[in-house]
Amino acid sequence: MSVELTDSEMRDLSPPKKSDPDAGEQKYEPTEREKTALDRYRAQKATAPAAPRMEVIDGKKKVTPDHPDQPLASALLREALGTVSVDFWNGLLSQLANAGSHRRQIDEDALNFMLSVITGIKPKGSA
Repeated sequence: MSVELTDSEMRDLSPPKKSDPDAGEQKYEPTEREKTALDRYRAQKATAPAAPRMEVIDGKKKVTPDHPDQPLASALLREALGTVSVDFWNGLLSQLANAGSHRRQIDEDALNFMLSVITGIKPKGSA
């Protein structure tokens, strides 16, 4: 039984491997344990909140969801954070942006990492 993996899934599940120039173009066949892990990964990813990434504009103080529909993106992010409160969301985003700043420049990767940690906890019913 062959399992087809997307490029994203391969990067997420596999450490980089050096290619062997002497080896043929043989396709890797995952073990049963790896197939089980991949099934669990896919199930977990399917139920993860659909929170868009945040984007920092000009490296300064403007932070916005990286999504074509801003009101929808804001709602998705609030859902992922377990809140309906715009005040809580704005305050939390401000605090995270400040925590992820270096020399008055907001670090977009650090901000998105902190948001992913919080959404990974799957908070429910805060503020």
